[in-house]
Amino acid sequence: MARERSWTEEEDRFVRENAGMMSFEDIGLLIGRSALAVQLYMHRKGIATRPVLKRPIVRLMIQAKFGDESLFTPNRAFYQRVGIGMKRFQKLSKGYCQPTQEEIIKISRALNMQPDEMLKLQDATQLNLFD
Repeated sequence: MARERSWTEEEDRFVRENAGMMSFEDIGLLIGRSALAVQLYMHRKGIATRPVLKRPIVRLMIQAKFGDESLFTPNRAFYQRVGIGMKRFQKLSKGYCQPTQEEIIKISRALNMQPDEMLKLQDATQLNLFD
């Protein structure tokens, strides 16, 4: 079996610059890799395949409550309690879309976040608007 060749810094930079703007196939053709190789590389490296919010509030809420977002695994009861479907919640937690005010309230209640925790989070988010 042939050994896989390592990804170069130039290939990595090209993938990161064009992620979300070009298809896996197009990126692969230009760097001499298969579409599947590009897709798997982006997945392994955590490179977003679509535009992501700079300050995803739901992710920040989870990090504030649990420290590490991998420690939070929502279940069916959680989705029912917040009234948000699994796909919608995944989009919110990954920062692909902005939550509504109602969704923020429901998620904060389900996470048992205190008002002072939410205020700190909101203040931190507002301070980063000027970065």
